[in-house]
Amino acid sequence: MEFTVQIAVRLLAVLVVAAGALLAAPQLRAGDEVFVPGFDDLPLASGLVGGEDGVMVFDTPGGRIVEARVAGPGRPEDVMAFYEQTLPQLGWTHLGKGRFAREGEILIVEAVAVAGGESPSVTVRFQLSPESR
Repeated sequence: MEFTVQIAVRLLAVLVVAAGALLAAPQLRAGDEVFVPGFDDLPLASGLVGGEDGVMVFDTPGGRIVEARVAGPGRPEDVMAFYEQTLPQLGWTHLGKGRFAREGEILIVEAVAVAGGESPSVTVRFQLSPESR
């Protein structure tokens, strides 16, 4: 009986720790944006936000064309470092200075500092087009 009580106490402790970790973690709700608008597999760097009004999507016989703009706090070099590190993990080949290729498509990422304000902020443009053959 004493052994069963010890197991129950340990199990309760594990549940309390797990619940605390879940409560401390940032919560995602339906509709929270984790990808660049217009893309279903391009992660949005931390702090950046964008809306559907900053997105253009076209399907052409040669492939899709997508352009999206997002903005937020940060510096262009930090945003570019994020995408240069992250995109190759998602199958993109880094071609140099904000250019990536994957499965017949070219992605261009440009980050520009926004003047004014007390803290640095950045606007980021994503442009996807079919690879020229």
